[in-house]
Amino acid sequence: MAERKIVGAFSPEDLKRRKARAVVMAFLLVGFMVIIFVSTVYKIKVGVGG
Repeated sequence: MAERKIVGAFSPEDLKRRKARAVVMAFLLVGFMVIIFVSTVYKIKVGVGG
């Protein structure tokens, strides 16, 4: 089994990419939550009104 060597801390470029990826994931998660909320409200309104 090969041993992994820890090189050191993350470079500034790595941190920038990580932060950008986290922001994108946050927007995707919020968007998904909005879609679920809107579809749920729509289904409730259609079910109550119809």
